[in-house]
Amino acid sequence: MLVRIEGSPELAATMIQREVQALLPAQTFAEVKPLSAAIEATIRPWQLAARLFVIFGCLAIAIAAVGLFGMLSYLMIQRAHECKIRMSLGARRRDIVLLIGWSTLKLLVPGILLGLVTAFASAQAIRHLLFGVQTYDPIAYLIPSAIAISVAVLSGIAPLRTALVQPLLSRAFTNAPNGVSFPPK
Repeated sequence: MLVRIEGSPELAATMIQREVQALLPAQTFAEVKPLSAAIEATIRPWQLAARLFVIFGCLAIAIAAVGLFGMLSYLMIQRAHECKIRMSLGARRRDIVLLIGWSTLKLLVPGILLGLVTAFASAQAIRHLLFGVQTYDPIAYLIPSAIAISVAVLSGIAPLRTALVQPLLSRAFTNAPNGVSFPPK
């Protein structure tokens, strides 16, 4: 039996038990509890599944961020020598920053667009599993994109700093011809 009440649930429960006992003396009560407690047992598996989805989603974002950072850092480190040569030939710092930035964007933008298209398509497939969340929730699409952009920027900083060191100074610490090492030991 379901009853909507205003006020104290404990007081209402004892009053309802007394009235039902007066009307049906042979009827016994197993337990009296609020509807939220009765529904909680059926919702618990869904809550557990939702928590697991969040945990695995965060884990997937972290793994993707580490992979993206590693790949972009590797690609930028490969270009550090080129940047040093460009600097020694007269390229300005602005040109080098733009070179690294455009190289990163050429890789990042198609990846983000492909990810967004895949996410939109997948959202339609699982829309019946989403409760209280719209299939086109902008926050759900902006956060992973922002993380990818942040990781891309961070992965370009270290190689960019290496490339922007004065080319002549960086050349002084490399091995010179004839096996002579600079600076002298």
